[in-house]
Order: sequence, then structure tokens, then C-alpha cells
Amino acid sequence: MTALLKRPDRVLTRRKLEEQLLPAGLANESNVLDVHISNLRRKIGQGYIRTVRGIGYVMDSLPSREAEQHKLTRD
Repeated sequence: MTALLKRPDRVLTRRKLEEQLLPAGLANESNVLDVHISNLRRKIGQGYIRTVRGIGYVMDSLPSREAEQHKLTRD
């Protein structure tokens, strides 16, 4: 999460995030990054970490409207 927070609104590739999170050689054999991102989304809310298909993830400085709407309908 630190890497995403240090670069808000900038896409970080899966490879870059996996290099920081996993020991060498495990990146292609593991879904640890996916699970980690899922856990972060559950803790901080769905609207902050966005998947950029085929590239990686981005931490949005403002939550998405979809996530805010979802939150409002749940409450």
C-alpha cells in the first residue's frame, strides 16, 4: 500500500508492486498481490484502489462516484 500511497493517481504495474511485495521468483506463481489488493479494498473502501486492466493498479486521491453510491445504498 505504501507504494500506491506515495504515487497517488499514477498507475503502478503489477510487476513493480510484486517486486516490492514478493520474494524474487514468486511473482508469476502466486495470487498474493490480488489477495492483498482485495484486503486493502475491504479495509479502506472500494473506491480508492482502481484496477487498470492489463497494466496494474492506481490509488485514486478521491474515491470513485460508483463506490460512494454503493456506500450510500448500503447504509
